Amino acid sequence: MASYDAVRSPRFPLSDKSGVHFEIVFWGVYAGMPKTTNLKKFMKRKNGFFLAVCLAATLVAATIPEAYAQSVTEAIKEVAADAAASKPQDQSLLALIQKGGWCMVPLGALSAFTVGYVFYCFLSLRRNAVVTSDFLSAIEAYLQKRDLLGLVAHSTKQPESLARIVQTTLQFATRNPSAKFALLKEIAETEGSRQASRMFQQVSYLYDIGVVAPMFGLAGTVTGMITSFNVIGLDPSNIRPAMLANGVAEALIATAAGLVIGIPAMVFYSFFKGRAQFLAAELEAQSTSLLAHLEVQQDKQDNSNLLSK
Repeated sequence: MASYDAVRSPRFPLSDKSGVHFEIVFWGVYAGMPKTTNLKKFMKRKNGFFLAVCLAATLVAATIPEAYAQSVTEAIKEVAADAAASKPQDQSLLALIQKGGWCMVPLGALSAFTVGYVFYCFLSLRRNAVVTSDFLSAIEAYLQKRDLLGLVAHSTKQPESLARIVQTTLQFATRNPSAKFALLKEIAETEGSRQASRMFQQVSYLYDIGVVAPMFGLAGTVTGMITSFNVIGLDPSNIRPAMLANGVAEALIATAAGLVIGIPAMVFYSFFKGRAQFLAAELEAQSTSLLAHLEVQQDKQDNSNLLSK
């Protein structure tokens, strides 16, 4: 095969504008020729036409501007930079929290408070916290003996909601023996409403968390989008997707965190609201039973007073 120097003859001068592109392409074509040093004899062969076509293609390729080649090189470098930026990163929970931005601090506090408060509601919103069978038995025993002062003293030691109603009502009855039953009924209903309101207020905190948590997530979304648009505003002509990733990640992670906290809070709010309604109905029923016993005793006392006269 002819050497590379033999190709660089005066008959095939390499243009300075074409540079090394023409040399490389032409040498690749020349290396595929048959083993002969006489180019004229090779052109006279049957595949001479094919060689002519190859030479024409070589000349066309050599006329590519160097600026285009440079732009292609820069594009390749940008693609490589994007590929390097898009390498798999740490996707642990701590890394996601750090990418969420400032709003993850209040959202983390809300999540911890929500978990603890749900357990507190499970312990406090139960039937034993409103009324117990032992206390109902004690009420019946004291009323049969007509020992209202003893029932007041026993109610003071009990933590149930019904005990607060009994204590308030009977304290007023013992201090005002001439009080009418309608007044005692009003006092019992007022205290019962207060106890029921306390249970519903206790549940309403979960509703507040379910509303506030997505708002914090929305605030993080806004700040994340502001960060992304600030990057665009700094250099609009040289924007790559990797440059916007931090702001978009902050926006999406903040939104997801707010929903992850808000949705369970609303679910537990609905659950405990139903339980509070059930307990309020139970409290009302037991209070009505207590008032019925008091009304019967008051009627008996009035009748005995009339007979004694």
